[in-house]
Amino acid sequence: MDDQTIEGAYNEGKGRVKDAVGGLTGDTKTQAEGKIDQGIGKVQQMMGDLPDQVRSFGAELDEVIQERPMMALLAAASVGYILSLLIHRR
Repeated sequence: MDDQTIEGAYNEGKGRVKDAVGGLTGDTKTQAEGKIDQGIGKVQQMMGDLPDQVRSFGAELDEVIQERPMMALLAAASVGYILSLLIHRR
């Protein structure tokens, strides 16, 4: 867990509290600020988790390439062909 994930969890929790307080007091501004803080917190948590997800995807991809090299080559060639069609489609 990195700093961004921790900060995101804090902001999301802070936002939940603000949202609840705004709802109880009828203060729509505080409630809206709480919802914004919750959204910011969720985005921060996702950004903090991203490096781990990329590493995990890379490990899975490496495993597939080692287990099925011909399938990986065919997939890469297919993607390259489709990209070349899209680029030269004009």
